[in-house]
Amino acid sequence: MRDRLWLFALLIVLSSWPLAAQNSQTKNAQPKTKTGPSDDAAIKARKNLNNCMNGLGACDFNRLTPTEIKSVSIAAHRRNLEQCRNGFSTCDPGQLSKDEAVDVQVAQRRRNMERCMQGLGTCDPRVLTPAEMTAVNESRHKRNLANCLSALSSCDPLSLGDKELKSIRDAAKRRNLENCMRGLSMCDALGLTKPDLEAVTAARLKQNLSHCLNGLSVCDPLILNSAEIAEVSQAAHRRNAERCRNGLPNCDPSQLTGPEAAAVAQAFRQRDARGNR
Repeated sequence: MRDRLWLFALLIVLSSWPLAAQNSQTKNAQPKTKTGPSDDAAIKARKNLNNCMNGLGACDFNRLTPTEIKSVSIAAHRRNLEQCRNGFSTCDPGQLSKDEAVDVQVAQRRRNMERCMQGLGTCDPRVLTPAEMTAVNESRHKRNLANCLSALSSCDPLSLGDKELKSIRDAAKRRNLENCMRGLSMCDALGLTKPDLEAVTAARLKQNLSHCLNGLSVCDPLILNSAEIAEVSQAAHRRNAERCRNGLPNCDPSQLTGPEAAAVAQAFRQRDARGNR
């Protein structure tokens, strides 16, 4: 009985095998979709329309439909209006309507006003209104004052008032004092007041002491007082002892005390032991 059931199942599987194979071959035999001539023409037409809408040289107007020509004409008009508003040389004012021409003129005056306020050479003061000219003159005066306060060569002191000239002199004194405090070559000691000169002298002495304590070549030992000389000597002694402990070639062993010499010898033995490991 069991053998019969197994044989029956085998017959069912074998009978369905050709049908499955046929279905698989049918699926694989379906032809792929190919792009026809009409599709290529549509793609080229869309590309040409895009070129025309964007004003590109590859545009072929002969391939446009009447509706497309109208759309291209509107896009070209918009581009020309934008170019005119921005003051581009490609602007064709003859294509503008009356309202558009007024709009373009307003944009041109606004750009000219901005150039005049910035002091640019392309400013045309002839087209400014009296109110605009007043604003431009005030802006020019402020720029000149800022240039003078910063000691720029473009400063014109002849156009400044007494209070402004005083503020410029005060700014120059502050710059000179800062230069002197920093020890810069631009310092003019003759332009310092007595309190400022005392402050600069104290700052330079303090800076020189720092240079000497750190062993810098710009140290001037001749302007040190007795206490500073002793402090600098102690700092130099400590630096020499440190160099000797580290085995540096600029060590001067003759300046070492007994305990320092012992510490240097111990450091040497430790370095030697590490090197022999």
